[in-house]
Amino acid sequence: MRKSNSRFIIISGIVLAGIGVLFLLIAFKPRKIEFEKYERSVFSQSGEDGILEKIFEIIKPTHRYAIEFGAGDGIKNSNVRHLITHQDWGGLLIEGDDKLADVCEDNYIKYPKVRTLQAWIYPGNIELIFEENSVPKDLDLLIIDIDSNDYYLKLCGSGGGGFILGFTEDLKKAKSRLEGYPIDVIYRF
Repeated sequence: MRKSNSRFIIISGIVLAGIGVLFLLIAFKPRKIEFEKYERSVFSQSGEDGILEKIFEIIKPTHRYAIEFGAGDGIKNSNVRHLITHQDWGGLLIEGDDKLADVCEDNYIKYPKVRTLQAWIYPGNIELIFEENSVPKDLDLLIIDIDSNDYYLKLCGSGGGGFILGFTEDLKKAKSRLEGYPIDVIYRF
């Protein structure tokens, strides 16, 4: 008799908790965030530093780990440099160009939580690169800043949580390349 009563209490508690969550979702509708108010460039090109700060104020990072494909020298127009230098993030910065990758490496010597790598990224090597560089399964940010038509890279990840953030000049073209996949545009510059 005690077991059935305790099951009823547990099930009732779960139902009440579910109703409470539902009430909160109905009562407190998500507010629209006007990201243009948060635009601020420290290293980024178009205010992404401030926007990313706001995003991570709302969505708390788990490991404080970012990856940037197309890192360039790691400073100019970087979308992760501010997180690394001012907020103690770690990360993996990948650049295909040999000379830029060398400069990027020099620019991050003083940051032990950061690895730099000269590599060209394609679907067949992403997982191996992530494994070889101890990328957490639930990284917090992936920036794909490559100047090519490799939109399919936006579909690849390490299999964990976080989210993938991409910037593109041609949203219509990106949407056509990613047809069938959910795309959330959080801000238009």
